[in-house]
Amino acid sequence: MFNEYDGVHYFGEDDSSYLWEFDKINEKLVNFNSSQNPLNINEAIELFNIACLIDKCALLGKWTNETIKRFVDYKGLLKAKSAEFFSKITSESFVSIEDQVCALYQENFWDLFAKFDTFKKIDNSVFKDFLLQKKYALEEILCHEKIVTYFSQEITEVLEGYERTAEFIVRRFLEKNPNCKIIFPRAFTSDKFERIFEKYVVYDGANHNTLFFLSISKSSKECPISPEIRLAAKEKREKILMRHTSSGETPIIAVSFASIPDYIQCEERGLSTLITHNIDWLTCNLDYPTILNNFRFIFEFFDDCWRINGVSIISELNVFERPCFFIERMYPIGVAFQFRYKKTCMEMDLYYSLLQTKEIYIEKIISWFYTEYIKNEFGIDGFHISVPDYRSDLVSKSRSFAPEIDGILKQFKLLAKNGSINYKLLENSAEFVDFKGIPSLIQKKYAYAKSEDLNREIYLMFSDQSHLSYLHDRDLGEKSLFELLKKNDVMLNDFDQIQQEGIRWLLNRQTIFVDEKGKLSCSPLRCQILKEFNDKEVVCPFHRPGYNPLLDEMEKNGEIEFQSTLFSRPEAKYLNFILNDKEFDNGRKLRNRYAHTGYPLDKNDQWKDYMLLIKVLIEITGKIYDDIALKDQISGSAV
Repeated sequence: MFNEYDGVHYFGEDDSSYLWEFDKINEKLVNFNSSQNPLNINEAIELFNIACLIDKCALLGKWTNETIKRFVDYKGLLKAKSAEFFSKITSESFVSIEDQVCALYQENFWDLFAKFDTFKKIDNSVFKDFLLQKKYALEEILCHEKIVTYFSQEITEVLEGYERTAEFIVRRFLEKNPNCKIIFPRAFTSDKFERIFEKYVVYDGANHNTLFFLSISKSSKECPISPEIRLAAKEKREKILMRHTSSGETPIIAVSFASIPDYIQCEERGLSTLITHNIDWLTCNLDYPTILNNFRFIFEFFDDCWRINGVSIISELNVFERPCFFIERMYPIGVAFQFRYKKTCMEMDLYYSLLQTKEIYIEKIISWFYTEYIKNEFGIDGFHISVPDYRSDLVSKSRSFAPEIDGILKQFKLLAKNGSINYKLLENSAEFVDFKGIPSLIQKKYAYAKSEDLNREIYLMFSDQSHLSYLHDRDLGEKSLFELLKKNDVMLNDFDQIQQEGIRWLLNRQTIFVDEKGKLSCSPLRCQILKEFNDKEVVCPFHRPGYNPLLDEMEKNGEIEFQSTLFSRPEAKYLNFILNDKEFDNGRKLRNRYAHTGYPLDKNDQWKDYMLLIKVLIEITGKIYDDIALKDQISGSAV
């Protein structure tokens, strides 16, 4: 249990706590007695913290020039008194003094313990005994290279016996977090990791995030992980997640076609979702254009901006899923993504089979779109696609369709670059199709959040992890600041002092404003744009013309950037996840699977793969249609 001490805090160069602690800092400086030394470790740390914040406080305009000069002159003395206190810490007093450090000064203590070389006066045996009693202190100690180097052997021995050491290893080598400061002693070599992991996967207090990284990460020289450890970590994590599910049930989605009064009916039963589509509509509307439109308006493969709905969005990941976002070459798969993926795959399967009973084949519809519809509707000639015969076996179909996807995209790329499709150029093209690099027919097709400030703005407004998403004295049940302000009457003073700094920052950004009654409200247009960045990770200016004046201003301010590609960044990642192994290790790899002999032997799995290929081709076709239609619309407006 840590001691309590209400002192001045300092969290580093980017610290803004002085804004709400100014009165406390000012009082300490006004009452500072240069002849008096700190009485305890917390006072010693506080003196150093105050010294670090004086220059920042001087910029607030609350002190006279004379006062600023006097307080600035205190800086050296304050730090000297703090250093003097640390210089008197010995092996005999170290444990008792460390025990007095308050909770908020834990990091400050070890920073100064290293800065003033206090560790050099502590016996090795005393330090090891301390670590054995307070292993949690390793959290801070491992961030200080000087301490780790000095007590290398002692820290290594404690790490080998500590049940949570695997968490430090994972954070250091597997999470790929650029802010991780963990340093291990040289004696703590990777050959010790297997035994540490073995103990961790049977440890009752194992963290589900750590287990997740152990279960999916590849073995490497710096962090070897055996297949046995990966499997054990996976099984352990599944047990933990089951305990967090109140009913112990698994979410289920079911899709069916039936005679219903509406186009679609959605029913939720506990963790199960039952989706029913109107079979009468589907069987009575069998012309090719309507069938293709059904994928957008009925099955919702696309949203109202022709963005593919099936992509993974980071903001949708829950606290259990977010660790995968930090893993290199790992496509983030969360519950929301899996729901949409399963839904659209089931719809594709059912609709394909329904159309077959009417002797209508989606392969022929796709061929019609490229060879007839585009030519007749937009005057674009030259597209060619060779679809497999519907009577062919599934493996042959998949093998022939994978290269056809490449061919269509190469043809579109030639159209975008040259204005026409030249087959001689196409025949000599052996380049790999990069979904990220296929150009669009139009300029500024997509807008993306760019600046750190804008991303912070989005986080504060829409994240359920933001410290602004709740009020301490009222449980309103909202998940974000945006929802809090939209659904409730909230004033600035309803927030704690520590929250008000963030609120004022948003006021300065004009994300929110205070109305004549003092109520905080969202700036409508700016928040609409930010919400799309949060929910979709991309904004489509041509489908949101009302956004354009503000988007142009945001570009001038360096907050966003435009890009002209066929696919948005989330869509390119999604397509790479499904088709390739170039970017993600956990992808479906359908292109390579059927280009070689790695396809499944089970006929049911082959059918699922083929339906997925058809689904992806429908999604690509929708993107190409949107691009050509937008270009045609722009050209028509210019006439």
